[in-house]
Amino acid sequence: LRAGRTARVVKTTSFILLPLFASQLPSFLPRAASSAFRQAPVLKYTVLYTTTRQYAKSRRTMPPKKQVVEEKILLGRPGNNLKSGIVGLANVGKSTLFQAITKCNLGNPANFPYATIDPEEARVIVPDERYDWLCEKYNPKSRVPANLTVYDIAGLTRGASTGAGLGNAFLSHIRAVDAIFQVVRCFDDAEIIHVEGDVNPTRDLEIISDELRLKDIEFTEKALENQKKKTRSGGKGLEHKKAMEEQATMEKILQFLKDGNEVRKGNWGPKEVEVINPLFLLTAKPVVYLVNLSEKDFIRKKNKYLPKVAEWVKEHAQGDPIIPISVSFEERLTRYETEAESKEEQKNVGAESALPKIVLQMRKVLNLGSFFTTGTDEVRQWTIRNGTKAPQAAGVIHTDFEKTFIQALVYNFTTLKELGNEAEVKAKGKVMTKGKDYVVEDGDILLIKAGAAKAVRPRSSTKGPLDLDETPLNDPLSPKAAAKVETTQQRPISGQRSPAIPHSPAPPVKTTVTKDFSFLLRPEIYHNINPVNVPVAFRNSSKQPPADTSLEDLVAKGHFRAAAITAVQELTGTGSPEQRSVDPSDYHRIFSLLYTRLACLTLIDATPIAAQEVRALEDLNAGVYIDETTGEHLVPWELRVLNVRLQALGFSDPRRSVMSYHDLAREAREQISKATTRHDNSARELWKARLTDLGINVTGALIEMDDLAGAAHHLSTLKDCGDGKMALSRALLWLHLGDTEAARRCVQDSGEDGKHAETVVTALCQMADGEYDAALQSWQGLKEELVDEMVGVNLAVCLLYTGKLTEARSVFEDMVNTGYSSHTLLFNLSTTYELCTERNRYLKLRLVDKVADLDETSRGWEKNNADFKL
Repeated sequence: LRAGRTARVVKTTSFILLPLFASQLPSFLPRAASSAFRQAPVLKYTVLYTTTRQYAKSRRTMPPKKQVVEEKILLGRPGNNLKSGIVGLANVGKSTLFQAITKCNLGNPANFPYATIDPEEARVIVPDERYDWLCEKYNPKSRVPANLTVYDIAGLTRGASTGAGLGNAFLSHIRAVDAIFQVVRCFDDAEIIHVEGDVNPTRDLEIISDELRLKDIEFTEKALENQKKKTRSGGKGLEHKKAMEEQATMEKILQFLKDGNEVRKGNWGPKEVEVINPLFLLTAKPVVYLVNLSEKDFIRKKNKYLPKVAEWVKEHAQGDPIIPISVSFEERLTRYETEAESKEEQKNVGAESALPKIVLQMRKVLNLGSFFTTGTDEVRQWTIRNGTKAPQAAGVIHTDFEKTFIQALVYNFTTLKELGNEAEVKAKGKVMTKGKDYVVEDGDILLIKAGAAKAVRPRSSTKGPLDLDETPLNDPLSPKAAAKVETTQQRPISGQRSPAIPHSPAPPVKTTVTKDFSFLLRPEIYHNINPVNVPVAFRNSSKQPPADTSLEDLVAKGHFRAAAITAVQELTGTGSPEQRSVDPSDYHRIFSLLYTRLACLTLIDATPIAAQEVRALEDLNAGVYIDETTGEHLVPWELRVLNVRLQALGFSDPRRSVMSYHDLAREAREQISKATTRHDNSARELWKARLTDLGINVTGALIEMDDLAGAAHHLSTLKDCGDGKMALSRALLWLHLGDTEAARRCVQDSGEDGKHAETVVTALCQMADGEYDAALQSWQGLKEELVDEMVGVNLAVCLLYTGKLTEARSVFEDMVNTGYSSHTLLFNLSTTYELCTERNRYLKLRLVDKVADLDETSRGWEKNNADFKL
């Protein structure tokens, strides 16, 4: 102890000698024990020792802490299918550049502002010498290069952020892309109009920068106002703390913008980026500046405006790339029939096309890379985000590969080119086996090894809020599962059971297209529908359709829940033995059943389930959905439109729907043009009606994006069809936007067909303006002319707001006794009970029984009571 250098402690301790103490206690008594305790001999001794904790602390050597690498989150939308938009002032050459870079005739280049209104989309092949070398080496049957999606967006002008020059609509188009090609005019030409009157590139740059920044300020202020409403309620939980942090981040972003900065130039942490990305801010997008020179200046590589542009970018957007380009020169090169002739012309003038450099630079700012799959069958270049790990890269090839990923055999293109062939690469030991943590590098050649696709259980096995049934689930792909699946999954309202035995394959369907759509027939794609939202009174078997009711009858009679279940049974072959299984190539039947399923889910307020199931379709523009012979789309129009809406919900990205609707609108215009050429009036009217419906859908999508100004502008551009229906739709949307005057104007000139529409809209506008007495008179007049549930409900609401509770209750109850039972009616009647009497609970319970006892023969109970909640 003396030799030890650790601290020593001296302590005196007393112990009772237990044997002596025990000998004095032949029997244990409290008093005897107390007395013996005092007389027991005690041994005292002193111990010298070192404290254990202090000694261990002095001797231990802790290894250095492992540094936690915080994963960097990129600004912008996650994913690989990113889009770029060509942006700039009006009439600076954007559409001409779009045609040159995409080698197509889309767009509308012209010598006047706003020649382009709706955005045009095309895909640009990414030039890559590595891909060309691989194709030359393998000479494959199929060659698929990487591509980049580019949009031609209409020109902006000063004041665009406040709506000038259709600015709100155009800014919403910019919001839907992921990166920006900003075209700046740097050439003098008196014949080409400039919206500002003269050529001044730095002023033009200032205008675009300011308009994007001002619009971002507007977006952020709205988001901050909504966030403050959330945090104002108070609370001490983690959610409230997170909400407060998000609010602080939004305030920081807003101040950053007001200080004249662009969001992409800020130093943001990962948590702040998570707040920025859902805002879809315009100045958060990467920018490539394209300086449009005259052909003469481009060839001689000299321009008087170029130094000023470089100086402005250095001061305001340091680090953003600048690429000189001559749009007129690029347009002239596209006139040559072959690539060889174009190359010869470039060699003659001593200047190369800037288009390859532009495409590669845009991929760079979007942080995109590539990997290859090779072979004699196909050479393909796949696009991924830099930093993507091997399982996610495998998922780009096929989503199942990500789930069942085992390992990847990897070697880089440079190694293959250096050694000459795969045999040499293997012989030199350059083929690496990589696992799930491997980060794929640009230029890697991958061979993915994955297991067999496992049967994924329906989402109800997770017992989420949409699936509360306690019935044990079987593996949907197990041969034994079909015989054990009870009807609680198939018809959850009925208590009957029926075996679900797989059927023998039906005879092949004769179609002109032979494609395999078996991936849509897999049971694990589809979710169970739980009857928890249906009141018990309506679950009685007498209220349900017979088990042998056909799908067509279920839809016609309004049994939408049962129809959704039957549709998926027919798709997956898990229904009754009488049902025949669907042939994987019978796309007519498959898409018809799928549309019925998704539409019925939407009608019964199960849209979240539909949004998950529709993801199985992935990209409807993929080649599998196109007839190679005719070029026609195999997916029905109605399903494509519904898919746009549901995909936006499923991916939580409302801007997807705006651009997708624009794509469908362009197709509709093309079909109208074709029908006009061949004098097919019926087809022309059909596509015109579809185009009109798309206009309404775009307005709704813009409202969901919180772009109310853009929605209002778009709504003002829609034209009436003359049947009064469009006028009413537009009027209701104007009411949704809070503009009662615009709503009134929509129906003023709708003709005889729109007479009732005008009266209805006038009454609704009076309610919106708080003129309930006038609205009451309007609804009373309408009730005499038009027997309709909507009229009665609004009449009763006006009675409520004018203090006539008893009369309102009487109107509501009379409608229920007549046979009406919509969600709106029952909700308002329940509210009236709460206002009128303390016996409201008893009255509401009696209301459920009353509605359940109504004799409804022509329509199913699901139609009127899917949203029934008290």
